Amino acid sequence: MSAFANRYCPEKKVDEFRIGAMISLLCFVIPGFWHSLPKVDCQHEISLSLIMSKQRPSKESAKSKPPSIDSASYWRGRIFKNSYTRGGNRIEIKNWCFKLQRGGVRRTLSLQSLDQDEAALEAQGIYRLILAQGWDAVSSAAIPRQIAVSLSKRDAAYWRLRLVRRRNPAPPYNVASPEFSIRIEHEGRAHYFPLQTSSLAEAAEKAAKIYLTVSNEGWESVGSKFARELTVALHWSENPLAWTYATIQSIPVQADTKRPPILALKRGGISVMLFESDAGVRLALEKCINTSPGFVCGGSFASLDEGLQMIRKRTPGLLLINRSLRPSTDDVWTNWQRRSPNLPMHFFGIYEDSDQVFRATPGGSSGYLLKRTPPDRLLDPIAEAVLEKKFIAEKFKFSIQHYFQTVIDRISNNNVTREMERLTQREHEILTLLSRGCVDKEIAGSLGISGWTVHGHLKKIFEKLGVHTRTEAAIKYLHK
Repeated sequence: MSAFANRYCPEKKVDEFRIGAMISLLCFVIPGFWHSLPKVDCQHEISLSLIMSKQRPSKESAKSKPPSIDSASYWRGRIFKNSYTRGGNRIEIKNWCFKLQRGGVRRTLSLQSLDQDEAALEAQGIYRLILAQGWDAVSSAAIPRQIAVSLSKRDAAYWRLRLVRRRNPAPPYNVASPEFSIRIEHEGRAHYFPLQTSSLAEAAEKAAKIYLTVSNEGWESVGSKFARELTVALHWSENPLAWTYATIQSIPVQADTKRPPILALKRGGISVMLFESDAGVRLALEKCINTSPGFVCGGSFASLDEGLQMIRKRTPGLLLINRSLRPSTDDVWTNWQRRSPNLPMHFFGIYEDSDQVFRATPGGSSGYLLKRTPPDRLLDPIAEAVLEKKFIAEKFKFSIQHYFQTVIDRISNNNVTREMERLTQREHEILTLLSRGCVDKEIAGSLGISGWTVHGHLKKIFEKLGVHTRTEAAIKYLHK
């Protein structure tokens, strides 16, 4: 309250703004008005403020706080795309990047993700990694992989950077929008899992869920809940070695699910009796047989002993047996051979991927021929024998020889084969680990070399294969 209001209006509290405005106007219009004011005795010095009261501050809208550096929205605003000029045209680089300064060091870091939201999460992960371990923890050649190593396997972000798109996925597959797969390793065992989505976020979440199931409940539980991608190879001849192989997808089946041992036969189909201990793989192979022209699964069993009783009741046209199965006694095997000496019998193997198929081939053979086929064409080598009225082992051999001879005749100079032949032994080893989803640090540890040596080998591999990314290199290697 001004001095004027205190002295001349003691009874009322006068609005300071109105008093100041009134006095200012009177002093300007009426000369001498100031001196005409009555004098009042006061112990204190009279002071009159002619300064008008400040306007009451308006209620400003609350300003939004800037996003926290730990939020994804902050990093979304920090990332950008570099560009360069060529021939007078401005060309924008497809990858996102961001600048980071810490500890007196300033760098521009390139990101792997092409999606803006995913690139923001990647930038945030790099920032956290540098905070925790310093600049030495990251390398411009392998930043995303380094982040994957530093994260927990229970975190979806760990699996996000390990997702792969396989060149030969198991059907059904979407050609227009390829779906992701993941390789999960636990306690010395590993499998590929189809994630059945092309969304990076959804695939990472499902991969984390599968890993949690493996670590908490074990592999047997995973087989009953999730499909696995496996490679099946049918062994038609050992010398020369001739196999057909295909990628299949196991069918999840609960342990308490009961199924009839004998399936309905198609008219005119050759009855195939299948022996496979894994229930999910057994269902998948039944599907392969039933979709193969001229064949039908006449029965599937988890053990050789179980199938012997069925052979006594009905003789099948062909036996397909997992090479890892063994009868409980030698007498079981002897009785089989004695009862049906001319019954065609072939073995097959189940492998993690095609690379294991190649490594599983025994040495000492006079020749090697492995032919990739769709799952419903695995039995093509004996398709000619199906047309014969008498389905015997000798006809099988002739049909198999004719099939693979035709394959050899059609073989041309394959570019992928020539490119693979140019790789050194060490480069083959690195590609093998890369195709399994290993990161640079894990590759270096497995081979006993430094991370920089791994980067150098990868650069040469890219040049020899004519690729630009790790995914492309892994796809070419798995397609060999």
